[in-house]
Amino acid sequence: MLKNKFTKYKDQFDSIESTYKHLIYTNQGKKYILTGYSKGDGLPERKDKEILIQKVVLRLINRGYLQKSDKIEFYKKNYIDNRHDQLLFIMYPDRFEYTDSIVWIIPFLEKVYENILQKNKLEESIIIDRAKGFKKIGLDIEFFKDSCFDLECFKNKLSELKANAEIPENILHKFYYTYENDFKK
Repeated sequence: MLKNKFTKYKDQFDSIESTYKHLIYTNQGKKYILTGYSKGDGLPERKDKEILIQKVVLRLINRGYLQKSDKIEFYKKNYIDNRHDQLLFIMYPDRFEYTDSIVWIIPFLEKVYENILQKNKLEESIIIDRAKGFKKIGLDIEFFKDSCFDLECFKNKLSELKANAEIPENILHKFYYTYENDFKK
């Protein structure tokens, strides 16, 4: 395969099993649309999907793709039909736009652009791990995402925990408000 500055990483990603996909609209001479994915070919994908999407953003920016593009669109893949992939957010060289389904990422993107303006290299230390504190006390969002497909189910599971007095009510409320948008359809 011929490699150039745009196809250097082609065929290293898994377009089938990836959770996320991104489209890079280049502005270098001819216009290209490059498609990338969140999972490496033959490698496991990170379980924490929030950390995963942030690492993808950092990887693309640190490799210079944002500076060489008009925009980068990020999607959550629909495994049945890619025409129904869900747009999450769009990054431009000087700003970003987001959808309601991913409002939790706003502080991370603000840090990204703050570092870009200051011409700092983006480090993983700016990644936001919403789940870290909850995991310490036994609340793992991945458990809820695997077993609940809507907001009602999420509420019911938290009510069960509250009824059993396993976790203090104020922590359950914070957990609910942190993740409720993840279960809204």
